Amino acid sequence: MAIQLIFCLETNEMNQITRFCEQHSYDLIWFCHDVEDVFLGKKISDSQKVSESGTLRRNERIKDLSRDKLSCNVKKAHTSNILNILDQYLPRI
Repeated sequence: MAIQLIFCLETNEMNQITRFCEQHSYDLIWFCHDVEDVFLGKKISDSQKVSESGTLRRNERIKDLSRDKLSCNVKKAHTSNILNILDQYLPRI
């Protein structure tokens, strides 16, 4: 089985990494504008990230996320292409 390399990044870091991934045929998962913005719908201060992620996990709020927002082809606020990429490699349960 071939090893697949997938990059994940927030859109504020994109330009040079996007070119690199395209040149090497690597998949690129992006979050616009950052992971917290996509999963929580808002900016989170660095000091609150651990607490907020714990709340998301404990309350199983990840199940409430819109598949449409996680399977975008165009970068816009509060979206990601994570499902588009992972669907290529992992079966959905």
